[in-house]
Amino acid sequence: MGVAIAWDGPEGEVTLRAPEGGEPWVTRTFRRASARETLDARVTMLNRKGFTC
Repeated sequence: MGVAIAWDGPEGEVTLRAPEGGEPWVTRTFRRASARETLDARVTMLNRKGFTC
């Protein structure tokens, strides 16, 4: 799962990076994250930050 940071329309490539940062990567195969995948990523990021209710 990645956050889109660049798009090359003519080539059909998108540059992604992990939600928490890191090295970007380029791919031609991508899709929108499902609601479940988005929720899982948010919970993971909050857990890493030490968020408590």
